[in-house]
Amino acid sequence: MKKAQAAIEFVIVIATIFFLFGIILFLTLDKRIELNDKELFVDMTSNCIRMANFVNKAFILGDGIEIKTKTNYDIFFLNNERLYIKDSNVQCDIITSPINNNGESNFSITNGNIRIINQESDIIIENV
Repeated sequence: MKKAQAAIEFVIVIATIFFLFGIILFLTLDKRIELNDKELFVDMTSNCIRMANFVNKAFILGDGIEIKTKTNYDIFFLNNERLYIKDSNVQCDIITSPINNNGESNFSITNGNIRIINQESDIIIENV
């Protein structure tokens, strides 16, 4: 075997190794992006369920109860029965009496601190 032939074979082996490494790197990054999207969806769903539970809890505990909590996402309340995490397809059902914010049954709460109050069986939700 000549030296020139060995050098060419060495370059081909190194190129093949780099090519395989590139494919593995691409697949790993693609899976990481997919995992981040799933983690965000789970976090949004968890936050949605947590907020629905707080609203239901305020209703069950009765008049005068006040619950202070925090949300990481903007939430839209729709027709006293459902809440949505804005800019996503995450939604949760609420099983309570009328919910409002300044008399409106369709309203938004921005992320941050919120207060949920049961006032004569009306659930009032507002940013603090």
